[in-house]
Amino acid sequence: MGKKSDLSHVSKKTLTNDSDKKEKVIEIKQDNFAVFFIGGAGDKKKYLGVVGPNNNILSCMQHFMNKKGWIVKEKRMFVTHLGYDDVYGESRVAENVIKNIKSKETKIYIVGHSLGGWNGAHLSAILSDMGYLVRMLITLDPVGNGAIVKAISDIYPSKPSPKSAFWVNIRYEEGYLDSFTRGVIRSSSEKEKPRDLVPFFPNLVADFGEQWDVETGADENVVRDINHASTLKAFFSPLDKSLKSAWELMDVSIF
Repeated sequence: MGKKSDLSHVSKKTLTNDSDKKEKVIEIKQDNFAVFFIGGAGDKKKYLGVVGPNNNILSCMQHFMNKKGWIVKEKRMFVTHLGYDDVYGESRVAENVIKNIKSKETKIYIVGHSLGGWNGAHLSAILSDMGYLVRMLITLDPVGNGAIVKAISDIYPSKPSPKSAFWVNIRYEEGYLDSFTRGVIRSSSEKEKPRDLVPFFPNLVADFGEQWDVETGADENVVRDINHASTLKAFFSPLDKSLKSAWELMDVSIF
């Protein structure tokens, strides 16, 4: 890309001691980060001009910003909300992703839901092959196996082969009866709108797109009883090996 050397990650500290009054300057490296929250069908904009926008992944990003926004203020981190189609194809990746990464030393985090999980996994491989450092990939109920959804959506046709230093995959498996029952309880207790009586619609969407059954490769690969639209709940759900949530793993690795 011909980028100039970026020194924004370096700060200088002056040290002195009692015996030597001459100032000594040392450099302390501060990491730069880029975080991409990638939504699924109808997330950032209408899907097929009908469904959405529902901003499912935005709840994860908002929580992240509440906790890590101070790093953005220090101008050491770029954070954005993208649609799954925003990372499809060379020109869109260049415009929406690469343009916002300071250097090859920038630590990259990708959080993708549904079709955004599928395309986000592809993005991790694209960036890694270009020499960028993808530190963490989180795929939340990734979808994209279905022939029909491939025909009508801007998603990569092949099954992803992610490349990331650490990969968390969470598949959602909520039964339709459980989904309906929980919807009735919520509606009666919280006086929600009648449409909330059918919260299994997001699960239908996931079934239509066909969930990606991740068999190998993920460092944490779990199945949870969660509605397809409940990204924040999955983000907070404890994992099997580390016993931490995806959010907690991100939290401790970005500072």
